[in-house]
Amino acid sequence: MNNRSLAAFVVCFAGTASGQSISSLVTATFHIDHQGIGGDVMLTEVRLPDGMYYDQFIHAASIDEFYFAGGSGKLRVIAGVDTTDTEGSFKLEDLDGNSSSVSQDDLALFNDRALSAFQNDNLNNYVDISGNYEFSCVVTFSRTVRDNDPAPDATPEILYFERGSGGSNSWLVIEALDEHGNVMGTPRVMAPSEAVASDPPAMVDTHDSSLQPRNSPQEMTAVPVDLSELGVEQLDRLRMRTPVNGVDMWNGSPWTGGEIAPDFKLMVVQTYDVVTPSFLIGD
Repeated sequence: MNNRSLAAFVVCFAGTASGQSISSLVTATFHIDHQGIGGDVMLTEVRLPDGMYYDQFIHAASIDEFYFAGGSGKLRVIAGVDTTDTEGSFKLEDLDGNSSSVSQDDLALFNDRALSAFQNDNLNNYVDISGNYEFSCVVTFSRTVRDNDPAPDATPEILYFERGSGGSNSWLVIEALDEHGNVMGTPRVMAPSEAVASDPPAMVDTHDSSLQPRNSPQEMTAVPVDLSELGVEQLDRLRMRTPVNGVDMWNGSPWTGGEIAPDFKLMVVQTYDVVTPSFLIGD
């Protein structure tokens, strides 16, 4: 039996790459379709307090250069067993047909497996990393991501979702890249403390080491990022990676460590070329 409900996702937008905070209230709405533990958890809308709303999302066109320093059983794509728009769950070491170890072929094939989790709006379809191992990947989007306002503002272009027992619990860095793969602007360190939850919580599936569903769903929360926090007005590509101890900056100081095993999904909100609601324009 399906239990369909609407959940208001209340996002407290705070924090910049330099550690200087801006605060506002962003409200996004999820359509949550539970079909048992593993059902759909769909992001449908991002709504702001001023009445503006965004319901168009820019998806990844490709994922490349996936690097992972861990071994077998530590990197997977997870999908709820009853979801409607997924290719299923995969373990990194199984992709080349030999599950005894992680090969370069496994890593190359994982690019497309990760892409399958990033090409839909279902939060119950994500990349799952276990253990504090270095990783990185490059995401190229299907169209240019542009800031609706080049100045810092409370409209997020990027939503970084992460699963944890009570919300996000891992650190991650995103950085804009030019066409040659060089970093543009400023890397953005994202802290677990910045993540905010939906109400009611957006609960997603978890699996054991054999990819069998558990009776223990966990919460997916999000860090919202205005594109200006990356020091750019637009981008086509970005890198997601683990932070570097003593090098990457957080809150005005070098990052000094923390959990780096995110279970994550990246969503991009199209905040430009949108229609203003008529009641904001007036007669």
